[in-house]
Amino acid sequence: GVWAHYARKPLLYRYTNPNREPLHLVRDLWSLTPHAGWTNRHWFGAVHLPIHGMVGSDLERAWGVLGDARFTAGHTLADRNVRPLGVAVVADVSAPTGSESLWLGRSGFRAGAALHAASGRQMVVGGSVGIMAGSLEDLPGFRAGTTVHWRLSGSMPLAPAHRLGAEVHANHTLSAW
Repeated sequence: GVWAHYARKPLLYRYTNPNREPLHLVRDLWSLTPHAGWTNRHWFGAVHLPIHGMVGSDLERAWGVLGDARFTAGHTLADRNVRPLGVAVVADVSAPTGSESLWLGRSGFRAGAALHAASGRQMVVGGSVGIMAGSLEDLPGFRAGTTVHWRLSGSMPLAPAHRLGAEVHANHTLSAW
């Protein structure tokens, strides 16, 4: 499958001087993320490689830039097709294949885990919460390290082999709390 993404002003740097305008490190980001996966009863896995078609900032614009590759593996604890609520645990490993200079990649490997829950057969709603740890990124006045992430999603059938879905997700750096 392929996910299409757009983000407007996802990363900006605010100066300590409130009279200075913030610097948009990433102002616009258009991306495609192809992924391939497998399942075997209650076990599953996937590989994802973001391709950023265009990234723009206050400093530069670039085309066709890779992001960090991600590998996931998980286990379904309760199947939503059998029970009212499905639950799964997932482990992630992220490899530093993205562009650090364009703020689209980390300096080292990261790993984490998440708990997912979903309900429904035709109309599906779900959510997850997890944590990622690994490489630390030192920025002026800020250290990006371990993050907590959450997602809310839903999907509905369009045709027998096609679905339409939407997802809202966020990452929160623990050092920012």
